[in-house]
Amino acid sequence: MLKSINIRNFKGIRELDEPISLSKITVLIGRNESGKSSILEAIYLAASATQGFMDPITRTSAIDVLSRKYLSLHNLIFKGSDNLEIELDIDHQGEREKITILATPYEYCYF
Repeated sequence: MLKSINIRNFKGIRELDEPISLSKITVLIGRNESGKSSILEAIYLAASATQGFMDPITRTSAIDVLSRKYLSLHNLIFKGSDNLEIELDIDHQGEREKITILATPYEYCYF
């Protein structure tokens, strides 16, 4: 289960003050343009990278789906930054694992 997410330089999010803790039910509340959708897209991107997920409709990866939606990977990176970073804290049956997704305008990887 996804326990928390930390985001840097993703779309309109420069950096979170602290990781967002998640539970079985998490509610995101905020004004328009406050980053709620960006958080969900970051989770979608990170989860798909770690699981080799392919979008069921387009049969492409999440990074391709988001890159097309925003016209390029470059547009997913906070303006003036060189890369984006998404960190996940995952609990696999009692074992914790941290996963980091890094992307530049030209490449995308996770570890």
